[in-house]
Amino acid sequence: MGYGIHHAYKSSNSHPHFPTTATLYTTQLILNFLWTPLFFGIEKPGLALLDILGLGVNLGALTWSYSRLGDEVAVWTMLPYMAWVSFATYLNVGVGVLNGWDLKSKRKAVKEE
Repeated sequence: MGYGIHHAYKSSNSHPHFPTTATLYTTQLILNFLWTPLFFGIEKPGLALLDILGLGVNLGALTWSYSRLGDEVAVWTMLPYMAWVSFATYLNVGVGVLNGWDLKSKRKAVKEE
């Protein structure tokens, strides 16, 4: 991700669409950061799912923005990240479904045993 935005900055920071690209990049960093405390910290897979779905949409927009800048290298740097977020979304849904979308009750039950 860092290399993608760096490459886009170096190749097209004077492009009129670059500020939008930079905003999308910053937004994806925030959404990515928030997922871990939502899922593991407060144990809310439903909220984490909303966050990661938003992250997926943001990554699609960021990829499109890189393509508008004409930066093919930056576009290609997105593919592994998008694949990982897709797999993480699948895992998030799986854990949510298998635990009735409530992880705290499962942890509490294990502590009481």
